[in-house]
Amino acid sequence: MRKRAARRVAISRYDGASGSGLGFIFLGLGALALGLFAFSKTKVGKTVTTTVKQAVGWAPDFWRAVNEELPELSTTAKLMIFGHAAFESGWGTASAATHVFNPFNTTAGATGSTVLKNYLARGGKVWGEANADWEFYTDANGVQQKKRISQNWRQFSSWRESVRDFWDNWIQRSDYKKVKAALLAGDVPAYAQALYDVHYFTLPPGEYTTALSGVMRIAKKLLGV
Repeated sequence: MRKRAARRVAISRYDGASGSGLGFIFLGLGALALGLFAFSKTKVGKTVTTTVKQAVGWAPDFWRAVNEELPELSTTAKLMIFGHAAFESGWGTASAATHVFNPFNTTAGATGSTVLKNYLARGGKVWGEANADWEFYTDANGVQQKKRISQNWRQFSSWRESVRDFWDNWIQRSDYKKVKAALLAGDVPAYAQALYDVHYFTLPPGEYTTALSGVMRIAKKLLGV
């Protein structure tokens, strides 16, 4: 059966199927018929489309990991964590997710930094990727710019391990108190703002909020929750 062309959808902060960078966001719901969903992500000069069949393959596995590791959380809080990972990883298709089970794009520190050395000393594993991400910043004229940066992604052996690391080593951190409070309250805008304030991402928080909310709506349909 020939698949219908997908409407442009956003649902990732990545601009390529492998997840090699932060792209502009386009929100919307793709084709929904007989399991033929599609999510599009914009790359310079072309559109890369990932069928929802791929997303559906990742979604139940990761949703199961969230529920198994964090059964005490509300459904909304679990959806926020799921949506966060789905948005960061392009529904499990970004390189850090496909190579090392890291859909949150959590890093181990810059090359040569004390943070990275300490992480490795504690037994942590790292997968380095050149030109892995986009960093947004405002120049001297007040204009938003972006540049490519390399990343040392934290490396895991399962989705459950990545969920546990995200909860124990990020959400539970003392400087993440507002992040945790917003998560437990089910407050998506506050969650995005709090993550931005602790420098988890550099995308404007309003854009992150819109995208995360859209991802969560689609996740509810895909997961039936």
